[in-house]
Amino acid sequence: MFSSDGFCYFVIFVDAHTKHIWYYPLVAKSNVFSTFQLFQILVECSFLLKLNLFKLIGVVNIVN
Repeated sequence: MFSSDGFCYFVIFVDAHTKHIWYYPLVAKSNVFSTFQLFQILVECSFLLKLNLFKLIGVVNIVN
């Protein structure tokens, strides 16, 4: 299944402390690492803090 924009997967990043949630649609599972790198830059620049713990739970398929 694909979304109307052509995305087939998504990844969600959750800050366990603040409960902030970031949702990123993905075209392919192989985009997870590059998406994480962009996410890391966004968070570290926005909050002026380094990420010190990361746990990957999984990448989810979009299902209609």
